[in-house]
Amino acid sequence: MNLWEMLGWMLWAVIFISYLFALFAIITDLFRDHSLSGWGKAVWALFLIFLPLLTALVYLITRGGGMASRTQAAGREAEAATAS
Repeated sequence: MNLWEMLGWMLWAVIFISYLFALFAIITDLFRDHSLSGWGKAVWALFLIFLPLLTALVYLITRGGGMASRTQAAGREAEAATAS
């Protein structure tokens, strides 16, 4: 294996690991959202299984702002629980 092949494999590994981080963040946010119904969560999860890349992009575009605010709220709650 030459240097360019190794760099190519490393690049794809970084891309794949980044995708996994995004996927786990989406799944965490999906089940953290209390405004979304159970059926909505099931549909998102189903699409994440069968069309993962497209669904992840659509989720981040359509629900990315709410995702950030829910993450911040969870962080504040954890900080408040730690302080008390």
